[in-house]
Amino acid sequence: MGPADAGSDDAGTVEPASPADSATEPGEAGPADLTGVADIGGEPGEAGREEGAGYSSEAGESGPVDAEPTGDGDVPEAAASPMDAAAAQPEGRKIWESAGENADLPPSMRGDLDELGQRLRDDVDPHTWANADHAERTSMLATANDTIREAYGLPAGDVNYPSDFPEEYDGLFDSQTGEVAMNPELLNEPSPDTALETLAHENFHDYQQRAVDGTITEPYAESRREAWRYGSENYDSDDLSAYYTNPLEVDAFVVEGAVLSGYRRQ
Repeated sequence: MGPADAGSDDAGTVEPASPADSATEPGEAGPADLTGVADIGGEPGEAGREEGAGYSSEAGESGPVDAEPTGDGDVPEAAASPMDAAAAQPEGRKIWESAGENADLPPSMRGDLDELGQRLRDDVDPHTWANADHAERTSMLATANDTIREAYGLPAGDVNYPSDFPEEYDGLFDSQTGEVAMNPELLNEPSPDTALETLAHENFHDYQQRAVDGTITEPYAESRREAWRYGSENYDSDDLSAYYTNPLEVDAFVVEGAVLSGYRRQ
């Protein structure tokens, strides 16, 4: 998540890292741009998680977008989705109703995200993480990634840890391949919080992309589609103020914060 993650179809959205205490306010974890700018995490002036979403900057194109600085990603407007609508809406998953006038998370969605955070404790127990090696932590995060994508109504996807991943970023989402890449340094963190925030943030950029391209059509996605389309077309990862106010990032940060809040709640 972070400024690297911007809303353009070719690049990835950038999302600045959010504070340790999750948040639903911009500046914490949040929506990535659907257009392909890298998303970088972290507080302004500080290093943070980076998130790169694979989206292209031109409408109708697709490419890696979300880059999260050690932050979040961008979702292309017309990027083709690898799955059809039916596959992206698993049977039994609750439908999220429309967002409120202030783009607040609808009650059903907020409840689901809180529950998701609590479920992630089963996948990534903080005490188990503290004593786990890299292979064990990688396995735990792969399971968490599946849990997050299922909750978002997305198809299964892998998480990769490229050895040449930019050290200033935390994560990246590639809209062309649907791949979520993570900074391998996150596997060295004493707490799994940043890694889980990154997964929640980057995968939400995938949800946003699918909403913009019409693959996901539930009421919440439709109510935010035009705002995300605008964010994708006007994503600027070089302008920190614009980054934090971009609808893609604002929403992704809120989602990330809601998930982390549930995760931290005993």
